[in-house]
This record gives sequence, structure tokens and C-alpha cells, in this order.
Amino acid sequence: MHKSKLFNLLRGLKPEEIHWLQKFLKSPFYNTNDLPIQLFEYIRKYYPDLNSPKLDKEVTCAKLFPKEKFNIQKLRKVMHQLATLTEDF
Repeated sequence: MHKSKLFNLLRGLKPEEIHWLQKFLKSPFYNTNDLPIQLFEYIRKYYPDLNSPKLDKEVTCAKLFPKEKFNIQKLRKVMHQLATLTEDF
């Protein structure tokens, strides 16, 4: 995840832009899916470094989908959705 498009986009944002991105994601006009918001809020804990071992695919997937076993495709889909919303921002 550390070298993903999403992380590259987030690293390029300033701290005040991260705050506005969060508001953008929570706006029902731009986003109606809750999973990208959950992923963003989990990643935001480790911003601006974004190199924590807690951001590995397995750990992140377990946080987003606690009752399911590891599913990389589902995580990639949510990451793609968040990356697309970040680009739109």
C-alpha cells in the first residue's frame, strides 16, 4: 500500500488540505459510500508519514472488514474509490 497511487496523492496534500478533503469525502453530494471515508480516517491517523506497519494491506483490511477474511480485491476497490475522490477534490 505504501507505494500505491492513493498514498502518493495523499502525500502530495498539505495538512490543511487533508482537513478539507475529509469534509469533501463526508459530503453526500460527492460521496455516498461510507467505506472510502472509513479508509481515509484510518489512514489519516498516520498522516503525514504514511510508512507505519499498521498501513500494510492485511492490517488495513482487518480494520475495514473485521468480520471477513483477507480480501485484497475488496481493499483495492475501496482504495481506488478513495483515490478517485481524492483526484476529484
